[in-house]
Amino acid sequence: MAENAGIRRAQVAGRPIVAIDGLMTQDEAARLFGRLSEAPFTRNEVARPETRAFRHWAWNLNVAECMRMPLYVQTERAVAGYFAERGAQRLYRAYCNLSTYGDMLFTHTDAQPDAEGLTALWYIAPRWDTEWGGETLFFDDAGDAQFVVSPRPGRLVVFDGCIRHAGRPPSRICTMPRLTFALQFAPAS
Repeated sequence: MAENAGIRRAQVAGRPIVAIDGLMTQDEAARLFGRLSEAPFTRNEVARPETRAFRHWAWNLNVAECMRMPLYVQTERAVAGYFAERGAQRLYRAYCNLSTYGDMLFTHTDAQPDAEGLTALWYIAPRWDTEWGGETLFFDDAGDAQFVVSPRPGRLVVFDGCIRHAGRPPSRICTMPRLTFALQFAPAS
């Protein structure tokens, strides 16, 4: 683990977001990118029921397998450390998204409005250029973007799953897919 992680905190509609750098080195992110790039992605994910015609690429992992990954240990520590007031959390879903230029990604939430779910999202790439886009935008209840997270290699963002958000696909000049590794948590009790 890299030392002295950079941390940004925000709230959108009173719900917390924490972006953390330094938990994974760029070399670790590059190695993971190589492995995940070979995963058996399928075009089966939808953002919301009404966007079903626009499916995007995902690879679902077995939760038990995910919990054996070093990435899970880092994620669990971050969730426990930055969201301690939420109490113990259990992982219930793990998956990797892949997007390229031309994909359509819609705004969505990962949890129902009355849920206490958390999403941990890792940006997996050997490198990333600002001109490539691919940011994750977080929106308030009026649909205005309030916080943005750039897909820097090895960056982790943990947020309340009720926050409306969207990953933006990479630009036309991007030389690689945008990979994000998502872990979704719910209260353990």
